[in-house]
Amino acid sequence: MILTFPGGLVFEAENGLRISDVFKNYLPSAYKTAIAARVDGKIAELSDVLTSDCYLAPITFSDEDGKNIYRHTCAHVLAMAVKHIYPTVKLALGPAIENGFYYDFEFKTPISREDFQKIEAEMRKIIKANLPITKKAVPKKEALAVMKSFDEDYKVQ
Repeated sequence: MILTFPGGLVFEAENGLRISDVFKNYLPSAYKTAIAARVDGKIAELSDVLTSDCYLAPITFSDEDGKNIYRHTCAHVLAMAVKHIYPTVKLALGPAIENGFYYDFEFKTPISREDFQKIEAEMRKIIKANLPITKKAVPKKEALAVMKSFDEDYKVQ
C-alpha cells in the first residue's frame, strides 16, 4: 500500500500494519509524539490497522484533537484511580473540556482535600503501569447490561 505523509513523503508499505508500527518504521519522530493519527482526514487510534493506500498524519498534543484525546484519557485514568481507592463510588460524567477535564462522582461519604493526594498518587501509579489503551465497540444493549451489572446507575441513564 502507498502511504503519503505530511510534507509529501511517500512510502510503500506492506498491507495490514498498525499505525504505530508505520510511524515507528517510516516516521520515527511521529512514533515518539503521536497520540493518534488522521487517516484520510479521519481520526484513528495508533492501534488501528491500515489496509489500503492513504494519507496519514500524526496527531500530537500540540494539535487541538490531540489535547482532547489526552484529556479524555486523563478523565478515564482519574475514574480508574478513584474506583481503585473507593470501590463503591458511582461514576457519572467525565468529559474533556477546553482547558482540562473533570469527572463527576457520587461518593457514599464525602472526600476531603487530603484524599486528592491519594487519588493523584493512584493516577501516577496507573500511568506508570503503562497499561494498553484499547477501545471496544459493543452494542448499546450489551454496554447498558455491563454498566448495570457494575451498579453504575449514571451510566445506564
